[in-house]
Amino acid sequence: MDATITIRTNKNIKQAAQARAEQLGLSLSDVINNALRRFAKGDKVVYDDDYSEEYIAELLKASDEADRDYKAGKLKPYTPDEFLRHLDDIIDGKGQARPKRR
Repeated sequence: MDATITIRTNKNIKQAAQARAEQLGLSLSDVINNALRRFAKGDKVVYDDDYSEEYIAELLKASDEADRDYKAGKLKPYTPDEFLRHLDDIIDGKGQARPKRR
């Protein structure tokens, strides 16, 4: 039994998706049905893959820095419960979060 789904999306996105689907010999319904089947069976969902190389490089640099800090003993390891209490303290104004760097 078939069902109908109505969605709202940006007109330009719909047109670009239709054009891409046609290039592949598919309909937009084929593409959407495939995505729904994959989602239903538990495959991962990608919300946005528009990350620049600069952003990825920044994340890798931050990860490397955190690894160095951890190995140098500069970071305090937390159990999950301790970490949640720490976050609660920050929210309540009792703790201090590390400032964001830009």
